[in-house]
Amino acid sequence: MKIIRKLIIVNCLYLSVSAQITLVKDINPNAFSSNLNGQYNRLVKMGNHVYFGALENNKSGLFKTDGTTVGTVRVTDSNENIFVKEPTSSGTFIGWSGPNPFGAGEYPWSSNGITSGTAGYNTFVQTLYPFNGEIFYAGSTFDEGFELWKINTSGIAEMVKNIPGVGVNNTISPSKFVAHSDGFLYFLGWANNAPCALWKTDGTTAGTSKVKDMPYCTQLFSAGSNLFIFGPNSGSYTGNYKLWVSDGTNAGTVVIKDFNPAGFPVSSNYYTFNNHLFFSLDDEINGTELWVSDGTTLGTQMVQNLNPGVASSFATPLGHAGNFMYLAANNGLNGPALYKVAADPINIIGGIGQYEITFVKDINSISDATSYFDKGIEFQGKFYFPAGDGVTGMELWRTDGTATGTELLGDINPTDGSYPSRFCVLNNKLLFVAYTFDLDHELYKYEDPTFVPCANTGSFQGNASDNLYEANSSIQSIHIIPALAGFTIYKAQAITLNPGFRTEPGAKFMTITAGCN
Repeated sequence: MKIIRKLIIVNCLYLSVSAQITLVKDINPNAFSSNLNGQYNRLVKMGNHVYFGALENNKSGLFKTDGTTVGTVRVTDSNENIFVKEPTSSGTFIGWSGPNPFGAGEYPWSSNGITSGTAGYNTFVQTLYPFNGEIFYAGSTFDEGFELWKINTSGIAEMVKNIPGVGVNNTISPSKFVAHSDGFLYFLGWANNAPCALWKTDGTTAGTSKVKDMPYCTQLFSAGSNLFIFGPNSGSYTGNYKLWVSDGTNAGTVVIKDFNPAGFPVSSNYYTFNNHLFFSLDDEINGTELWVSDGTTLGTQMVQNLNPGVASSFATPLGHAGNFMYLAANNGLNGPALYKVAADPINIIGGIGQYEITFVKDINSISDATSYFDKGIEFQGKFYFPAGDGVTGMELWRTDGTATGTELLGDINPTDGSYPSRFCVLNNKLLFVAYTFDLDHELYKYEDPTFVPCANTGSFQGNASDNLYEANSSIQSIHIIPALAGFTIYKAQAITLNPGFRTEPGAKFMTITAGCN
């Protein structure tokens, strides 16, 4: 009897949570799919809407949604068949790569969310990236080959700079765009019959320049004040993997780590968190484990050999929420399971922070063969991600960083997994794409019934100047709040008031709890 009663209670709790997952709209009814899971599709937020490419009445186009059925509508002309590739938000318009209305190839397109049109002439468009209110990309023409282009604030496509010179034989292929803390957009480029180079731009012709010629390079990331570049040590493309850092200057672009001079180590699964770069690395000595770099040689180290010896944990960062980064890993005992790493190191040795991987939960205790995880997103202070428990298939889960707070939110596709993906937060809704046998891939949303929005008028009366107030993470330096006219508001989804935070008598500041928008 006790067992039956317990099962009934658990099932009721489960239904109350899963009932909050709802279909937003069957965009392509009476057909196989809306094609929301297309390789180049994604959900992007602009204002109070989320934009994406979809198929309706068997015609592709740009769509937007406010999270409701009636508010999910086509933006582009319903009579046109416009495939939407790499939708990207500049903040004031959506840019994407679509069909060339005047011939073969692809065209840059833009829309203000109401009307849309072609942005300019290209035969091929790829790798769209927003920067300073514009959208940059690698654009190709028959005369000049691949060069650096942008859709400007007027929605017009223009070449930023012809690099390294005029003609199709003088061309580069910009890729791996990343905005950096120094105010520049950086990218990797390959000229014909030349090695890789690191470039930067402020969006103008005069402000676009080469930082440094390098051996063949494969990855570029920004974390804190450092740029991180991965690549072999020669142009033969087969040299040992090395890690470079750059401060944006030629002299300041240097190798800080050769992971195995005698071998051919492989890195993957890169993730920036708390001004550090985390990544999986097989150094051919310890197997594939989680590493971290702070931009120095000593600070580039294995976080933990979770599966000791030459065996691999295959530790893979999934995302972060608040003060924790979450990852999937196998310690050799539990099989693939959920772990976390805190933003703050557990110890400081020689000025270098030491991190620790902490076990959260073995979501699938039935079979290691069906233990799957995928990338997730922070939403209202918790981490939401796809996972398989060996029973329901790949479905939507969430965690607050504890075993009891790690839970399945719903069995969207009872016949198999729904494989949720392309997460995007819109106000108090989590939007994502999921699969069911009946509808194929469509747009869904999750709303937490326990979430209580914060009042935007609350303030706290400061007292003595030595009072300390602590929370989760965001304000990273010492602040003194003056007791002058008005009051200063520090707003974030989670706030850390570090030791040394002070309020003067009579000062006011607003506190916003984790998860508030």
